[in-house]
Amino acid sequence: MDRYDAAQDHYCYPGTDVLKNELGIQQKMYLTPLFLCLTPLLVFDQ
Repeated sequence: MDRYDAAQDHYCYPGTDVLKNELGIQQKMYLTPLFLCLTPLLVFDQ
């Protein structure tokens, strides 16, 4: 169990500590690198 019990959070995919996202990615190992690449693009796009 993680520190904040995110696995039971309704904002996370069931049984994980990954937040629900528009891409539907449920594995942290795929979501983290994508997040790191896309965030700067989204910030500077505004």
